[in-house]
Amino acid sequence: MLASWQVSPENVEGEGVASDLVRVIRTITQVQERIKEIARSHEKLATGDLYELYARYQAEREDGRDLLNEMAERFDAQIAEAKKMLATLQADPP
Repeated sequence: MLASWQVSPENVEGEGVASDLVRVIRTITQVQERIKEIARSHEKLATGDLYELYARYQAEREDGRDLLNEMAERFDAQIAEAKKMLATLQADPP
């Protein structure tokens, strides 16, 4: 944190063109570092499972399918089947 403050534009003392130039250069450096951080975060997100699901959803949507709705219907059917099995086991214990 101290190192960050030491190279911050706010830490430049003085008035005039030279001081203003140093402030601008430091601000540009900060912005460039932030852009790099954002790019790393974006790259990390773009390789994750959630992004893959999103990309698949978009592709299916372009084909006229609602992938999320289809997944929800499958899960509902699996839940209903599991409830039936549970009811059967509860009614007729081994």
